Amino acid sequence: MILILGVTICQFGRADAQTIYTSSWGKDAPLTIGGLSALGVGFYLESKIEPLKPAEIAKLNRAEVNSLDRFATHQWSPKAAKASDWIRNANLLAPFLLLSSERVQNNAGRFMLMYLETLALSNGASLVIKSLVKRKRPFVYNENVPMEEKLKIYARKSFYSGHATMGFVSATFFARTYQDFFPDSDWRAAVWGISMGSAGAVALLRVFAGKHYFSDVIAGGVVGALIGYGIPEMHERKFNKNNDDSAFVLSFQIPL
Repeated sequence: MILILGVTICQFGRADAQTIYTSSWGKDAPLTIGGLSALGVGFYLESKIEPLKPAEIAKLNRAEVNSLDRFATHQWSPKAAKASDWIRNANLLAPFLLLSSERVQNNAGRFMLMYLETLALSNGASLVIKSLVKRKRPFVYNENVPMEEKLKIYARKSFYSGHATMGFVSATFFARTYQDFFPDSDWRAAVWGISMGSAGAVALLRVFAGKHYFSDVIAGGVVGALIGYGIPEMHERKFNKNNDDSAFVLSFQIPL
């Protein structure tokens, strides 16, 4: 994904300098403080989670799980889990590829601030909800999974999927900001397709790994996509049809 999108970005790296996004204390301070606070609260709540006891695990019956999610209780694949880690990490790094463009470099401060807000809010929200809900992961119901895995604290952090959240938040942020920086690019649809496809792969792999239910990854994906799209939307500089940018471009054309 990173290689394909990197080539795409380089083709538009000579775009003119233009302020795409705006920032303000009234907007960014609450977002940044809110995201970092959510992380702090999430870590605190996580520290209070107690692991499952063997007696509790022995009483579990996958028939108690709803029909949509029951499929995941039969899954267990460390390889799928590892693959989901790699793809998620690639998605998280993808937005930095945009910094190879001159246009993005001219907006680097706001761009990086937005991405920080995006990651803090999405990760913080996921951590808080996981620590409050304490849903048992699918593999806890699987008799083929070692008991030592089921006794770990993370076995009670199923809802909602952090991997799906981070996969979709970074993919959506990347595609949305690419679209804003290069509105005339013929690659916009491809960037959206590749980004959403990679995020969807992360979500599915988490189910096949036995780490999450379908409902976990759906919820995580929705939250991630909303935050990944919403933060750039909040910061986007709005122009009307007769905006100053047309005059700005014309002023550079007159001497030619």
